[in-house]
Amino acid sequence: MPTRTRAGAVRGCTRSRPACSAWYLSLVAAALAVGGMYEGLAGRACQALGPPGAERASAQPAQGNETQPPSAAEKGPPTELEDPVQPLPPQQGRSEAQSDRIEALALFGAGRREEQAGRTERALQYYQRALRRDPTSAMLARHIVELCVRLGRDDEAIRYAMIAVELGPADELLAQIGDVLRQRGEFAQALKIYEKVPPELIQGSPSTRVVRALALGQMYMVTGQPEKAAEQFLVVMAAMEEQAQPPLDPPLRAAILGKEPGRTYELFGDALLAAGRVAEAERAFQAAQQLSPQQGLHAYNRARVLHARQEMQAAYEALQPYFETRQASRGLGPYELLKDLLTALGRADELVPRLRAMHENDRGNVPLHYSLAEACRAAGMWEEAERHFSELLARPEPTLEIYQALLDIYQQQKQPAQILRVLGHAAGRTGNLNSLEKELAALAADPTLADAVLQHAQAAYREDPDNLDFGARLAAALLALRAKRFDAADEFFNLAVKVNRQARPALALEWALGLLVAERHEASVAVLRRALDERWLPAEDPRLHYYLALALAMAKQHEEALVAARRAAELAGDSLRMRSRVPWVLYYAKRYDDAYEAYRQLVEQHASQYDNPEVRDVLREARLALSHICVLKNDNAQAEEWLEQVLDEFPSDVGAMNDLGYLWADQGKHLQRALRMVRAAVAAEPENAAYRDSLGWTLYRLGRYEESLQELQRAAAREVPDSVILDHLGDAYLALGRIADARQAWQRALAAMESEDPAKAETVRAKLQAHPEPPPQGP
Repeated sequence: MPTRTRAGAVRGCTRSRPACSAWYLSLVAAALAVGGMYEGLAGRACQALGPPGAERASAQPAQGNETQPPSAAEKGPPTELEDPVQPLPPQQGRSEAQSDRIEALALFGAGRREEQAGRTERALQYYQRALRRDPTSAMLARHIVELCVRLGRDDEAIRYAMIAVELGPADELLAQIGDVLRQRGEFAQALKIYEKVPPELIQGSPSTRVVRALALGQMYMVTGQPEKAAEQFLVVMAAMEEQAQPPLDPPLRAAILGKEPGRTYELFGDALLAAGRVAEAERAFQAAQQLSPQQGLHAYNRARVLHARQEMQAAYEALQPYFETRQASRGLGPYELLKDLLTALGRADELVPRLRAMHENDRGNVPLHYSLAEACRAAGMWEEAERHFSELLARPEPTLEIYQALLDIYQQQKQPAQILRVLGHAAGRTGNLNSLEKELAALAADPTLADAVLQHAQAAYREDPDNLDFGARLAAALLALRAKRFDAADEFFNLAVKVNRQARPALALEWALGLLVAERHEASVAVLRRALDERWLPAEDPRLHYYLALALAMAKQHEEALVAARRAAELAGDSLRMRSRVPWVLYYAKRYDDAYEAYRQLVEQHASQYDNPEVRDVLREARLALSHICVLKNDNAQAEEWLEQVLDEFPSDVGAMNDLGYLWADQGKHLQRALRMVRAAVAAEPENAAYRDSLGWTLYRLGRYEESLQELQRAAAREVPDSVILDHLGDAYLALGRIADARQAWQRALAAMESEDPAKAETVRAKLQAHPEPPPQGP
């Protein structure tokens, strides 16, 4: 905690003169910091302290030249000037920003002392907290990255690298982290770093620049930034020209072109065309044709260029040779272009006949067949569209779009049997309907149609059980669960279990968790107990115990939940996620002292385990829970410390930023820092009512009542707003003199609080008594 941090640093002065000198210099710099910027001031303090591990020459006297303190006789008689010095009162108090800068410098100085002493982990924590007090220091953010790398905390280094590049240019270390992100496939983050690498770091050889441009261009295309991709690909194209000076190394040229040199240039052309650089795109497509002559592809690319130039008739004519080659290598693109051209030429009614004729002569062309089916659907030709989509569904590996199109057709036409057929096909292939979640929700929202589907499934089974395969049974079960037809859900899950024993583990979890989401806790417990009793999973598998503990806790069977959680922990092996269920159950059962100790031990035992992302995430959740328990026990200082620890490792964790910002605002301290944090949380999750309430309450504490009211009104706009939000809303109305509105908000808050929190209810009741209903206005 900050108070202990500063006291510990001061005590260290008595033991180490160099450390004392370093600490003193940082405090002197802090004392002079009024109105200054950290980057310059802390930079000077850093220069004075020297590099980590070094001692300043002035910290120790020169050998053989020690200065002895003067004797009393040498000092002479005392003078009036030597009366005890009285502190001078400040002309004005420090602003919060000034206090934050001073605290940042104090933490920075403590970090330097720890780093010089070789205690790198402690130093890192001081630096991380200093950065939160002064979030504008690029130098400090970059040094945090360096220490994280030194300690082997790669994910933490990446998080701070993303902060560092927001504050200043990227150096070689940050560029290397960009390489790691690119190798992980996290292209958007990698690009944020690469874009901040200064030119002097990327000059290198011509080959190096070309390789970098190619990589950047590919990443820009993947992240949907064709304009930037085009700029990079033009660099590559220039280097690939025969007359380029210096010439590109032949091995590198061959590597860039790869096995399909024409395709490489076609990709360049795609980016250039998407960026609106039509002439350069045409040049790239011509190079593609020279390297890999294919008349059909060249015709398609030529038509694309003409279309970009608004030469519609010429583009239409240029496109025809592509169709004559009967190829499908460019997917739906040529058929989308044909539709656009016919529409632009006023001949849109020709599209379906053209596609129909082409399909008759090229029935194996899947993109053509899909384009025909989609064109029929768009034209309202339901019967023909349904026939084509059904034929596509029967092919190997049907795409998600085919399922979606058929469900749209059948829902519009109210065909329950066909809906069940399509859903059953999807469920049978994948074992779930996760990819069709949106469609399933829309169907469940139509009770009449959903019931018709379920009734059809029941009738089909009664007529002949073989009429209903596993996929159809599972689809009916999932639809019934989503539509809250729980008896039907049980019926179809049981039928699904009968015909597919291998799927029972997944069915148990899908069934039980679906019931939990629907708040059918006892029913969920029954499903999981049955799965355990009937050995649907191996006895040593902890998952059923883990989820049974969750269901039992929600069913308020806390002792049984604890037994299940402990059994999951016994079977969990190295899985900290499974073992974390025990403290969670204790927390949910409101056994806060036991939960606190269990979570604390979890953190203590695994705090140094940085090689497993799941462990770090579980510890993050544990610290958040520990903070909440401290709040419930009115230990705000320790609650803040746990949140600070979360933010040390996860500096952009919106939950921790919201919670810490709210805690500070509620106590009326660090309000500007709190405002930064809660604004960041709201920016990350604008629809989160709790985060918006934190923002409104922080603005209220700052005396910005109009802004506060706007945010609190938005937070309270939910169908059932939280009672705390309503209480805050009433306070904001009162601050603006709107007593009637304040009373209305408090009355709504009181109605909820009387059962939730009697102590808070008394506080709200006192507000209502202190601010009676204003008398009615006269005519």
